[in-house]
Amino acid sequence: MDDELLNFKQIIDNQLYNTAAQHQDVGMLVKEMKLQSAKLLTSIQKNISDLEPAKGRQYILQYQKTLAQLLTELEKLTEDACLSLPVKTSSLEIFIQTSAQLIADLEYYFPHYFDYGAVLPKCTLNCFNTKLKTKISDLQVKLETRGVDIETLQFFRTLSKSLISENKAINYQQKIYLENFLDEFNTQLQTIDGLPEILDVILITVSLNFNHPAVYYFCCAYFNQEMDKCESISQQYKMLNFLKKTFKQIFSLSASSYNSSLPAINESLQRYIEAELDYMKSLEITADDLRANGLMDHNFKVTFTVRQLAIFIHLQVEAKIIESQSPKVLHSYITKHYSTVEQENISEKSFKNAYYGNVGKDVEKVIDKIAIMLALAQEKY
Repeated sequence: MDDELLNFKQIIDNQLYNTAAQHQDVGMLVKEMKLQSAKLLTSIQKNISDLEPAKGRQYILQYQKTLAQLLTELEKLTEDACLSLPVKTSSLEIFIQTSAQLIADLEYYFPHYFDYGAVLPKCTLNCFNTKLKTKISDLQVKLETRGVDIETLQFFRTLSKSLISENKAINYQQKIYLENFLDEFNTQLQTIDGLPEILDVILITVSLNFNHPAVYYFCCAYFNQEMDKCESISQQYKMLNFLKKTFKQIFSLSASSYNSSLPAINESLQRYIEAELDYMKSLEITADDLRANGLMDHNFKVTFTVRQLAIFIHLQVEAKIIESQSPKVLHSYITKHYSTVEQENISEKSFKNAYYGNVGKDVEKVIDKIAIMLALAQEKY
């Protein structure tokens, strides 16, 4: 390593650890560190001009790694009780700022050689998060001013928590992505005519390839919520196919992603939609096979009302007679294969409301039928 870097480190060691050395005042120390930083940067620029690209990259990476290690050691010293004196604390802050600026200079002057996969130093991350919070706050105020609904604001809050990683390390590539993401997100939001809805905000986020797990889980929950609003399985098919078409037609606005080790968010969401469609198709095929072999009638008519049927089915689930890991699938099956004295076609929404609603006097009719079943069982068996 160059003499300039050794001198840089020696100044730090003398100021922090050498009790015999004469300590400089803060003003003089700032000037000295700026001078040493300038010498160090000039030395790097001079030396790299004589190197082949591969060796030049290795040279810069070595400097970046050494400065990052030094900065990490300095940041750890901020918690050291031995450095509680004001003079040493001030010196330490100067050394941290100077070292962080040197790494930033390496990124600025040698972007093609810089390691963007390296983790951000703590001080750089804290500064970045402060700026990020301000941008997010301004954007949230804009959304609230436009009068967006609660669901859309909730998605933005989920997005905000994903963006700010105070207790999680991020690398330089993610820092650059997040800076660009918020600016482009704001730009795209302005192009929406009228009031932005939850799907609009999701589509912007997906087009910018913000492939954070929290965004993926929120979108999946949104898909399920929209399916629950459908009153029949055919409507669910239409909803899923609409989402499939919409996400396939998204125009990508970002060549990069939040996390390069994870798949693109649009690909993940399309796979989720395809899986839901395949599952619904498999249920349909199974039901068709059973009907074709005479093992299941197309429709069973019961003497219950919809509410009474819902109570009867719910009791069987509670009693472990019917085992179903997905209430939604069970509701779809019942509404598709049963009719009542009052309704030939039962909507999933009405059945779901009855399933989770108050039982009232309807439970008495169900109890009467169960009592008849019990009496028949005792008489015949």
